[in-house]
Amino acid sequence: MNEIDVSDLDDRNVDNYIQTSNEATKKVYDWVRHAISVIAIILGLVISLKTTKSENILEFYLFSISVTLCGLSILCGLFFLYSEADTLYRHSEQYMKHIQTRDETGGRKLEESDPRKIFDISRKAFFFLLILSILSLIGYAVFSNFPNYIHSC
Repeated sequence: MNEIDVSDLDDRNVDNYIQTSNEATKKVYDWVRHAISVIAIILGLVISLKTTKSENILEFYLFSISVTLCGLSILCGLFFLYSEADTLYRHSEQYMKHIQTRDETGGRKLEESDPRKIFDISRKAFFFLLILSILSLIGYAVFSNFPNYIHSC
């Protein structure tokens, strides 16, 4: 955890830092929410529009990989979104501890609660899986139409 000495900062600087940090965090979480919604819609469409059996094994694998990567990216994204609630809970606990020990220590030091390591891993996994799922969906879309193109020539 990072330790911040707030005795050197005036209230306005601290408020600006907190407001900027909260706005940036909110933007990231909003973007992740929208990305999860889009991936979930795409996943639903891909599954519901698949009406025939795969014509060959490569098409089958591309479809399976695309569906799996989309599902995993949604799960990692949801787990990452939970980190917001977890971090806020840990901030409130830290603040209560600060209020209780402030009189005893006489200082004004607060510890900043960083997100847990597992949430950082889920954030990185979400973005990595999101990119892979988009690439696999593109590959599936191109390859599933490729045999039709060959037969029409």
